[in-house]
Amino acid sequence: MSATLARTAAPARSAVPAPVVPLRIGVAGPEAASPLLAAFGAGLPCRVIVHAPTGAPADAAGALHDALRAERIDCAVLGIDGLPLPAGLALAAVPRRAETRAALVLAPSCRPERRARPLPSLPAGARVAVRSARQRAQLASWRPDLRFGLVGGGDAERLARLRGGDFAAALVGPAGLRHPDLAGPPLLDPSVLDPSVLDLPVLDLPVLDLPELLPEAGAGLSLIAVRAGDAATRALLRRLDDAGAHAAALAEAALRERLGPALAGCLGARAGLLPDGGLRLEAVLALPSGGCLRRAVQGDVAEAARLGAALAARLLDGGARD
Repeated sequence: MSATLARTAAPARSAVPAPVVPLRIGVAGPEAASPLLAAFGAGLPCRVIVHAPTGAPADAAGALHDALRAERIDCAVLGIDGLPLPAGLALAAVPRRAETRAALVLAPSCRPERRARPLPSLPAGARVAVRSARQRAQLASWRPDLRFGLVGGGDAERLARLRGGDFAAALVGPAGLRHPDLAGPPLLDPSVLDPSVLDLPVLDLPVLDLPELLPEAGAGLSLIAVRAGDAATRALLRRLDDAGAHAAALAEAALRERLGPALAGCLGARAGLLPDGGLRLEAVLALPSGGCLRRAVQGDVAEAARLGAALAARLLDGGARD
């Protein structure tokens, strides 16, 4: 592990300034630390030192587990593939979930159809660029008439193919979008798009929000693990914890683990708090046939992991075993 970034967070406001303590954070890559550094900058009295693996280990979560247990770092930022945690480690906090909504960018040739149907801006038989079978299965369940092309890489590749006339619409992930108005449609974000895309031009193309499209399980979640016996670090990080995100992480991780690695790549899931304080977990599983299974459960937040396992059982019983 090698230090790649250091930053001193502003001390918390109080009559007597809290002592600034060093905090060594392990991440899978330097870019994974940005949201966490912003959270620390909000007032945690610590000097943050970010450590990332010098290479690109196949098992980044395992490498971070080992570094944490060996006391080379004080906490580790993990995805849900880092759960369950090995003995001796504990989940200290899950900060507020990052945006996960995707959207369809439409070609100038798209004209709304008169017939009432899902995604009315797409004409019958329109060809759509997507990144994964999970996305394709969900869109096809709403509009069986659509045709799809799997286009790997980032948003830039799909937008270039859209502007080149290969597709009538292209799916863009949350990293390429901004949401200035929660009640309105998202917009392409020129500050994060690949510069080559901005030459196309694409910023004037219409964007269709897809709030019901489920992301991959664990998307937008950062899990912060510590040594179970390190009460001081655990208490320091606790103020970053978001109850809804924490419960979502436990539920979606349990769902993913119960289904197994063979199905994880076909899984979409999202958990969230209900108005009454309960937890709802929804999942979709893309099937080899091209269809998809969609199921949901809800229950007590304290039973988040159990809800994840229960939903996995429903998906398996519903046809995922085949």
